Parts: sequence; structure tokens; C-alpha cells
Amino acid sequence: MKKLPVIKADKWLNSRPLVQEDVQEKIILVDFWSSTCLHCRRDVKYLRKWWQKYKDKGFLLLGIHVPKFDFEKDENYLNSSLKELGIEWPVVMDDDFVNWHNFENTRRPERYISDIRGNIIYHQSGEGNYDEVEQIILGLLSAKNPDTSFPLRSNGKSEEDFCITHTPNLYCGYSRGGIVNREGYRLGRTIDYEKPRLIPDDSIGLSGKWRVGDEYLESVSDNAEVYLNFQAKEVNLIASSAKEEVSAEIKIDDNIPIVGEAGKNLNLAGEVNIKSPSIYQILNSKKSKRSTLKMLVRKGGVRIYSFSFYGC
Repeated sequence: MKKLPVIKADKWLNSRPLVQEDVQEKIILVDFWSSTCLHCRRDVKYLRKWWQKYKDKGFLLLGIHVPKFDFEKDENYLNSSLKELGIEWPVVMDDDFVNWHNFENTRRPERYISDIRGNIIYHQSGEGNYDEVEQIILGLLSAKNPDTSFPLRSNGKSEEDFCITHTPNLYCGYSRGGIVNREGYRLGRTIDYEKPRLIPDDSIGLSGKWRVGDEYLESVSDNAEVYLNFQAKEVNLIASSAKEEVSAEIKIDDNIPIVGEAGKNLNLAGEVNIKSPSIYQILNSKKSKRSTLKMLVRKGGVRIYSFSFYGC
């Protein structure tokens, strides 16, 4: 049976550095995550319940934050994300992917549960299976503390049981991204893109002047545009503004999203205000459908990192 690797880190948040004595005889859940990972964020409400219910019963929840983008390596940024999400358990900043490689990890979120001897007895990639995970935690805690009564198990039925196939993450930077424009990508160059005649399914097109960065596309001209062809109920944008706050107009199938469909970061005029690096929800519909999104960026200096989608 495989042992839980020793956690290595230079930076710990919400905790002093944990040593061997802190983890002995503990049921440990290690959660690999990223602050900009939509599925990781959906996990948090279940992780928070387990931490609150079992942290005094011999259970240790340990988050290992593995950034998807360079701005996530900023400690102040990550502390703000922890506060926003209500994460109070210890978090390790794994900026150099040391623990990621030691665990032979493959994705975010990904979780491991070990028993009191440090043996990994459960491993899961992706969100969901919340009932199963809590049953395992309770079983291990009950075996460790046979005379202790535990709170009733949460109803953790996963929304994944009711999902439809949705567009995968679409990255915008040179290293992981792709666009349908004939002009293509040239790293570090500013390109004046002509709007494509056709945006195929699950793809990105551009119009106007954009500078191509390794992780992002940065608007150079005013009123530069992004086009998406997607299938989903929910659309999220990861973006920042290099200078002042900048608004971007969002239209779905040439219409401003109505109340009940607009994401929480979209105002009544169909605009999202972009400043600090963050994940901005721009669509949250009740039904999933194939649609085209048009994003009109008012000014230069806006950095577009990726779009993420949800179909549950």
C-alpha cells in the first residue's frame, strides 16, 4: 500500500509549518487545487463542511495550491482568495510543483485520503463523489475513535450525476491556447486580427489589436473583441487589467444576457468590470445550449487568460 508522501513547502497559509508530530495518528485528506479552477471552487463547500465537523476528531484537511497562472503565486492574492472562499484549513503553496510531482498528480482537483498509519486508502481525480468521500472519512474516524459519536453525514450527492457535456477550458496564451484566426500566434508580438468568418465549436476568435503573451492575450487597441463558440450553462472568465479598471460588454447570441442568465459579475448593461486578477462569472443560465459569446473590451491593457465552462 502506497504511503502518503511527505509534504514539502516554503510557504504555509492558515497555519505554521506542520511537522511529523502534527500529522501522526491523523486521518488526512490532501486536496490539490487552484484558486482559478472552477471545479476546485465547487469542491470548497464540501471541504468546508468536513473541516468544520471533523477537525477536532482526528481529521486533518490539507490543501496544496498548485497555480495555473503566474499571478496565483502572489501570497497576498492567494490570501484574498482563501478569505473569499472561506478556506480556514492549512494550505501549502506548491509554486514549483514539488508536491505535485512527488504525488505523481495529474489534475486539479485531485484528492488523497490516508489512514492513521499514513497509508493512502483513497484517491480521486476531479470533483464529485462527496457521499463516498465522507463515508470513508467517517469510517476511518470511527475505527480510530470507537467510543466517539460523530455528526450525521452530509447529503453530498454530486451534481456531476446530472451534467451534460460542456466545452472544455479554453486557454488564451501562447503556451496552452489556440485561436481560429488565420493570423495565428506570435509570442510577444502585437497582431491586428481580422474577425474570422466562422467560429467552430469550442473555439476562440479575435478582432482588433492583441499582444500575445505566454499565459494571456492583452488588448492593445480600444474596442478589441473576443468571440467564443461554446456549449454550457455557466461561463467564467479569468482576466485582469494591467492599468485601470476596464469594462467589457458581453453579448450571448447578439443579446445582452437577461436577469436569470447573467453571471454574478455582469451588471444590468451586460458589462463586466475587470481589474484585479480574478475569475469573473459572466453567464449562469438554467439551461445548457450551444451559443456564441461576443466580448467587447473597451480599452487596452486587459489580459485574458482563459474561459471555463460548466454544464451541471
